[in-house]
Amino acid sequence: MLRTRQYDEIRLGFEDDRYSKPCIFDPAISVRFAPGKHECTTEGQVQRGTNPELKLLHYRMLGGEYFTSRSNRNYSRFAKRNHELGLGLECAPDWTGEYSSEWYATEGVRRCVDVFQASRTYAEVLEKIHCGINPYDGFETVKWPNDWHGWDSCHHWFRELTDQIRPRIVVEVGTYKGGSARHVAEGLKERGMDSVVIAVDTWLGDRILWTFPEHRPSLKITHGRPEIYNTFMSNTIVSGLKDYIIPLPMDSASACKYLQQLCVQSEMIYIDGSHEGGCAYRDIIGYFDNVLLHGGVLIVDDYEPSNPMFEEIVRDVRRFSMERNLSFEVSGVKALFRKPW
Repeated sequence: MLRTRQYDEIRLGFEDDRYSKPCIFDPAISVRFAPGKHECTTEGQVQRGTNPELKLLHYRMLGGEYFTSRSNRNYSRFAKRNHELGLGLECAPDWTGEYSSEWYATEGVRRCVDVFQASRTYAEVLEKIHCGINPYDGFETVKWPNDWHGWDSCHHWFRELTDQIRPRIVVEVGTYKGGSARHVAEGLKERGMDSVVIAVDTWLGDRILWTFPEHRPSLKITHGRPEIYNTFMSNTIVSGLKDYIIPLPMDSASACKYLQQLCVQSEMIYIDGSHEGGCAYRDIIGYFDNVLLHGGVLIVDDYEPSNPMFEEIVRDVRRFSMERNLSFEVSGVKALFRKPW
């Protein structure tokens, strides 16, 4: 008689940073775990694996009675010192915060997805853009420390529009180190959506980054060429979002034509590319007409009439609005167009 394996019977769950533990190591590596083994430190240069097929399943909420019994048992085992340090509070009988039974009944349910089903959209877009070859395979993050330097990457529109539109494909034109792509992708991941962010950039920087002394070091120029792409790749992998963000290293005009050629269309597009006169207008009209779906939204960054540095972007946004007789919304330094049905 065959027994049902638990991972065949229970498939719903969600990825969580606190319970995503490093679990398999090269025996030659010296590993020191932090309390609870949620984090660890290693000696020497260590490359973290990026294989999405390897999953450590942590069965925790399997019904109210099981959960209560399990939490009480675990809490009773903690040493007095653990209680004094406030460790394991989520197992306390009177705990009502994150990871409590109340939390699982609301936030946990909202985030649940089939953990064994790979994103169909990601695979589809990866096949079209990169012929199925994953650009993250073999990338060594240890050579490129995390660097999230950027500007206004967490605007409230990103999450609000994600809830309103439920985009399947998001296109970002001008990614830099991936801050806004990360914010959008985290929202997609938290909601368990079968969605992907296409990050378009040359990763060579623009005139502003090359000219201003305070920005030039961020380009990480080596042998006369910026290395921002490697920083972006490392950031994306370490943040656990490589299954939600696909890089497209191409200038914005070529990428627009490429996506159009591949019949890739998007419900949400974010324009944050070149700040030169006419470039934003070209990106707006190109992506609005050829990539954005009807009913979708297009956001333009750095719409800041009071700042002389962005006067050309302001002019491009207003020009498009007047030519199309299309109004736009403004929040902070961002402008938003909605494409009519």
